[in-house]
Amino acid sequence: MKKKMWAKFRGDLQNSGQSCIDLSRIDGGLKTKFWKYKTNGLIWSSPIIDEKDNIYFGSTDGYFYSLNYLGKLRWKYKIKEGPDSIIDSAATFAPKNVIVVPGGDGFLHCLDRRTGKKKWLFAAYHAHEEDREQRKVVNSFEGNVVYNEDLNLIFAGSDNGCIYAIGEDGKEVWHFETGLMVWALPVFEQKNRWMAVGSLDGFLYFLEPKTGRLLWKKALSGEIKATPVYDNKHKLLFVATSLGYFYTVKINYSQKKGVGWQEIFIKKYDAEIYSSPTLVKNKVVVATMKGQIDCWDFSGKNMWSYLAKAPIASSPVLSADGQLIFGEKNGYLESIDAKMGKLLWFWETNSSFHRVNLDSSPAITSRGLVVIGSYDGNLYAVSPLYIEEQKKIKKNIAKQFVVVTNNMVREIIFDAKNAGNNGLYSLYSPLKLKICDHEKGDLSEVVFARKYNVQFFPKVDFESSISSDGKYIYVVPKQYWKPDCNYRLKIEAHIIKKRSLWNQVFSITDGALEKTLEFKTPGIGKESDFVFNKERILIHSFFIHSPRALDTYAAAAFFNQKMWLDMLKLDGRNVVRALMTPWEKKGFATPHVLTGEHIGSHFRLMGGFDLSVMGATLSVSKFYLANYFDEKKREQDTDLIFQIPLLSIKENKKEFRFPSELLKGIIDWRFKIVGAAECKMSFLS
Repeated sequence: MKKKMWAKFRGDLQNSGQSCIDLSRIDGGLKTKFWKYKTNGLIWSSPIIDEKDNIYFGSTDGYFYSLNYLGKLRWKYKIKEGPDSIIDSAATFAPKNVIVVPGGDGFLHCLDRRTGKKKWLFAAYHAHEEDREQRKVVNSFEGNVVYNEDLNLIFAGSDNGCIYAIGEDGKEVWHFETGLMVWALPVFEQKNRWMAVGSLDGFLYFLEPKTGRLLWKKALSGEIKATPVYDNKHKLLFVATSLGYFYTVKINYSQKKGVGWQEIFIKKYDAEIYSSPTLVKNKVVVATMKGQIDCWDFSGKNMWSYLAKAPIASSPVLSADGQLIFGEKNGYLESIDAKMGKLLWFWETNSSFHRVNLDSSPAITSRGLVVIGSYDGNLYAVSPLYIEEQKKIKKNIAKQFVVVTNNMVREIIFDAKNAGNNGLYSLYSPLKLKICDHEKGDLSEVVFARKYNVQFFPKVDFESSISSDGKYIYVVPKQYWKPDCNYRLKIEAHIIKKRSLWNQVFSITDGALEKTLEFKTPGIGKESDFVFNKERILIHSFFIHSPRALDTYAAAAFFNQKMWLDMLKLDGRNVVRALMTPWEKKGFATPHVLTGEHIGSHFRLMGGFDLSVMGATLSVSKFYLANYFDEKKREQDTDLIFQIPLLSIKENKKEFRFPSELLKGIIDWRFKIVGAAECKMSFLS
């Protein structure tokens, strides 16, 4: 591959994360220093870049995109339709100007990278057809893919637990089956005598790359999601796990003795490691889901530590001039000096509080643009020169306005477009309350404690719950809000500055807030005699609000789902029922009936169901959805409240246990995801 190409995730076959682009040599004469390109989904996949600075990436909207260096669309390609049809991993370049794209639809898609035209498809298999139909086992390609030009083979891991080696003609050469999903990219010894691939079953497998023959396997502590890294010169392998273990191991290999495993040092973090390590001149850098970044020399001595503003799932890229660049879950792109661990610059991609995660791993174009995908659906391309210019502009503006502020003012506000001055959209609408700081907007470090009290005037029977990340308090009426009524809500809530399960259990708080809020309910007028007559509703465009530590689980499972609600006609009563079925046959194990009530065209539905998707079964134990039917407005935004017991999740027919480090980040002593989702309802009567 040509030197200035970023041809695969992590750049090279040793997954070093090292770029050949020297950002210090990029002059200020760039025609374009910033652009963004909007997709209709979330961008988890990491971009790759060709020799002309064309950029290639996928989105959860099911499209794979190719843009030129100015951010203009060259072409896009749609994978097969279905509930798992997202693209959340990086593609790879292969010979004859093709690119191989891993699809959640269970196919590798080989495309002409000049036109986006399909060359061939490779279907993952090795899962029983019945299990696939019931969504108990999936064949999605959720891992990144790599082309090894010395072997002329493409390697891809699947959710069915297999790692595949495929020829450039799209034919299988061999496969090897692990015990669970394969998300991590394989790493290759320089002479291709062995390759190592991690699995969510907790084993690191050493295989012969040409044949797939098992050479040896090693059980590690935790799932292996992060891609391993290998230093050829020192024969050192670096592997991280979901339980926070970071292994530095010397690999001695010979045909006679096989794989020799010599542990140099092991570090234990109290957080999951999802990000892949990065090599930095006889040192290695590792980042955790608590935002901690450490640089270790090859003997295990800590060279420096850095604490980021938010958790890190993004794998850092190292520029040739020593900038370590990575994304954070709060939407910030940061650069630190790889030699000293000092902050060089940071840039906020999106000032919104949620749906801004930068879990994608950055890449650098030859023109000096850092490219990264966001949960907000945008692919961002920005030059450090642009970031420096924006800082100077903001400083000049700040000099013109002298603002004197006291201590920051925190208060509780409605977090809904349908509350406050505009009133509620439905007589059953849930209220969503959050903490706000008037200087900073939403707060990431302050959360609600379990101690809170809510009162309504006039009085109303209600139920309330706190979200499992402590960000929101949800309030729903036991019956309904009175029509055409002005309500006052008084809330007294204790707060916690740091997220801590034990603070919740023992009710240790850091202060209290008190607030009175007002809202108005709609009237029903002529709608009072409305009767549901087998209306059909499509629920779609989900976005889950869940603890950041769990966003790769709940958010991923719900995002691409579409659910039918067939309203059942019930004359003479205010009871309403709906049959919930998947948009396709592959969303749930069985259809579910939700029960609720209505006043005129205002309705709510409640119940539970099992959502089987992407190999995981989530038991939604509580589901609350409220809205109204309007013949003139065929598509409406809405919120729903849900609860998922974490400990009942299964993945590919096997019991899945969440790492204790993940559960520490959840402020819910029952270990449940209690949260809300934004979605759209399309009425198709």
